Amino acid sequence: MDEFYDDIIGFIRELIFSDSPRDIRERALDILLKESGGKKEISRGIYILKSQYDKILTYLDNDKKIAAIKELRNVADLTLKQSHEIIDDIEEREKDKKSEE
Repeated sequence: MDEFYDDIIGFIRELIFSDSPRDIRERALDILLKESGGKKEISRGIYILKSQYDKILTYLDNDKKIAAIKELRNVADLTLKQSHEIIDDIEEREKDKKSEE
């Protein structure tokens, strides 16, 4: 199984640097980022870079919810309503994590 997994990851890396159409290379890079933990699913089917997610958490930790919403809108191309709902969900999940600790 590990050899198969390594082969798939190797193929995806080759594909990213190949002369394939741009949209295929971008999809391959997206898969690689998700697999490596470089992307985080913040809501069903909505992924952002882990560094962007960390920035949003920093805003929330500093009581800057509006800045967090703006950041999410910029990086995920969402509406204000969608961003607000997702930020509310993130806040709730983070509160639950902290209360469990």
